[in-house]
This record gives sequence, C-alpha cells and structure tokens, in this order.
Amino acid sequence: MLVVRRKLAVAMMVMTALGFLCWGRLAGAQGAANHAAAQGLLDAARELMKKGNYAEARPKFEESQRLDPGSGTLLNLAICYEKLHLTASAWATFLEAANLARVAGKPDRAKNAQQRADALAPRVSRLTIRVADGQSSGLEVRRDNIVVPSAQWEAAIPTDPGTLVVSAKAPGRKPWQQSVSLVEGAAQTISIPVLESAGSVSTATVETTSPVAKEVPAGGAPHEAPSSGLGTQRTIALVAGGIGVAGIVVGTVYGLKSKSERDASLPYCTGAECDPQGYDAKERAREAGNVSTVAFVVGGVGVVAGAVLWFTAPSNVKVGAGLGRLQIEGTW
Repeated sequence: MLVVRRKLAVAMMVMTALGFLCWGRLAGAQGAANHAAAQGLLDAARELMKKGNYAEARPKFEESQRLDPGSGTLLNLAICYEKLHLTASAWATFLEAANLARVAGKPDRAKNAQQRADALAPRVSRLTIRVADGQSSGLEVRRDNIVVPSAQWEAAIPTDPGTLVVSAKAPGRKPWQQSVSLVEGAAQTISIPVLESAGSVSTATVETTSPVAKEVPAGGAPHEAPSSGLGTQRTIALVAGGIGVAGIVVGTVYGLKSKSERDASLPYCTGAECDPQGYDAKERAREAGNVSTVAFVVGGVGVVAGAVLWFTAPSNVKVGAGLGRLQIEGTW
C-alpha cells in the first residue's frame, strides 16, 4: 500500500506541475486572442461613432474594455455615454479614464478626460434616498431592481437621468415602491416610509428525522458486506486517461485549424512580408498552433499518467467498512 500511495502522489505532483505550465501557455494565448478581439471591437465602435450611431457603439466599447482595459477605450466609452445623455455614467467614466491615463504615463489624455469630467459635472443628476427611522431589521432598498447598500442611504448619488423605480421590502412587512423621474442636472430626494406590517405570517414547520442507529451485535461494531469495485487508483486512472484523450482531440482540431489559417495566408504574403489580411491569418495560425501544442502536451501527460496508474493499481481489492473502521484486502 505504501508503494501505491507513493506512486499516486508522484503522478499527481507531475500532472499538477505540467498543468500549471500548460495553463500559463494557454493563458498567454488567451490574452493575445482577447487583445485582438478588443482591438477589433474598438475599431468597429469608432466607425459607428463617426456615423453618430452611439447606441450600437456603446456595447462594443464596453466589451472591448472588459477584454483589454485601456484609458483610450474608456475615454471613447465616456463620450458615447455623454452623447446618449447618460450623464452620470459619462462623468464617472471620464474620471476613471483620467486616473488610468495618469497611471499609464499619458498626461495629455488624463488632462483631456479630467477637463471633460469637470465640464460635465454640473449636468449630473443626483438622487438621495432617505429612510424613515423605526424601520424593521432586514430592510432591503433597490433602485431599478439593483440593491442600494445602506452606506448610500441619505447620500446624493450621481444617477443617470430618466424614470426609475425605488422599492423597499423587509421580513413581515408590506413591500413599497415609487417611481421617480430625474432631470439632467437636478437633485431629487425620495423618502421611504416605515413599512406597514403584513399581518400574521405563517411559519412553516420543518420536521427532521434522525438516522436510525443500527443494532450493534454483542461482539462489537457492525460489519457491512464487503464491496468490490475499480478502486480509487483506477478511478483516477480513468479520469486522467479521459483528460488525456480529450487533450489529444483538442490538439488535433487546433492543429488542423492552424494549418488551414497558415495556408490561407499564403496568397497575401511574399516571403516574410504580408499585407494586413495575410498578417491576421498568420496570427490566427500561431494562436491555434499554441493551443494545439499545449493540448497535445496535456493529452500526452494524461494518457501516460492514466496508463501508469491503471497498471500499477491493486487487483482483487475488497473494501469493508464498519463503525470507526476501514478494512482493505487485496493483492498487488
């Protein structure tokens, strides 16, 4: 048993180390893919802005920023918010862009974003939510179905103009809600009264049952019938082998994709020089090749580890369990 445990430990350590190594390469390939996608979304959003289509440009800027954050993307997104009259969102995003640009060592962009935020500040709507004293515990306040933390109560919070709904609820109380219309540049206050009692609240009774204790024979702890099965080691072997096969399949798919993209780049390249379409195809081929290599490594490790664990697993194993006792019998 000691030898088997050592084999298991070594196999798991090797798989973990190789997994971290492969994960690092996959993360690098994913980062490159995210950067490419973010740039494509940014370019598309800028074209939409030039045409004055800010509603369609907005989600593309937001997704580009999520994939690859940058002060330039934030600045464009803030301008988009401003054009859509989302003044609070625009003001906050201009400030965020200014801070990010300062950290990135881009003072001109930081100055531009800060000036835009300062100019927009007087147009920002603010909403104050007041909560009456004497509320019951567990009060939950929402603004357009978004929870408002208690730290924001009684504070003038910048809010995009338009109509929204403020609601409140608490255990054993009737829910309350009210619509409020915010005008650009205006400050408004809404007060939440003490919620009315909902009356008697029925309480469900939950019955619990205790497990029936097994009768203990006079000779000692009860014995359960021995059971047989694959065993822990062979179960791990099957899992590792399955991961290995999946890795080989993924490696094959991405290998074929890499070759296809490389072949597609040939008409647009002369030697090492390529036009933009050829360069993009080569970049996609490189990324697919990286994924293929990593997948083959993981697949190979999984198959080998699975085989080693399977053929070194004990055979004819029987497991018996009793109160506070585990008995393993078999041959190795």
